Amino acid sequence: MGAAASCLTRDRGGVPHALSSLAVNHICYGQCIVDVVDLRTVLFHGLSDPSRQRIIDLLRGGSLRVTDVVAATGLSQPNASTHLACLWECGLVERERRGREVHYWLADGVEGLLAVSDALLERAGERIISCPNYGRGRRRDAA
Repeated sequence: MGAAASCLTRDRGGVPHALSSLAVNHICYGQCIVDVVDLRTVLFHGLSDPSRQRIIDLLRGGSLRVTDVVAATGLSQPNASTHLACLWECGLVERERRGREVHYWLADGVEGLLAVSDALLERAGERIISCPNYGRGRRRDAA
C-alpha cells in the first residue's frame, strides 16, 4: 500500500500509539495506520476476477474443498487453488486443513457485503452493465 500506510509511532517506552492527527479516512490495522480507500481498493480487487466471483458464489452454499470448486467451475486444480489462496490472502474466505484436504468458507461479513452488492445490482444493474469503462459498453482501445 506504499505511502498510504504508516506504522504507528512509539513513545519513549516503546509503546505504540496512534497519531493524534489521524484523519477520518484512516484506520488502525495491526501496527499500521492504513488509508481506508487503499484498503478498500485491495478488497475490491480481490473480488474483481470472474473466477473468484464464481468461487464466492459457490461458497455462499457452505464449506467446500478445492476438488469441489474444480468440479463445479471447470477450473484446473492449480487455477482454483490460486484463486482460493488469493481470496484467503484478501480476507474474503477462511480455510482449515482436515486431513489431506483443505476446506474453504466465506469469512465473517462477506455474505453481508454480497447481500448489499446484490441489492445494488437489483437497483442499478442496467447502469452497471452499461458502464463505458468496465461493463458491456466499455470503450475499446483504438489500435
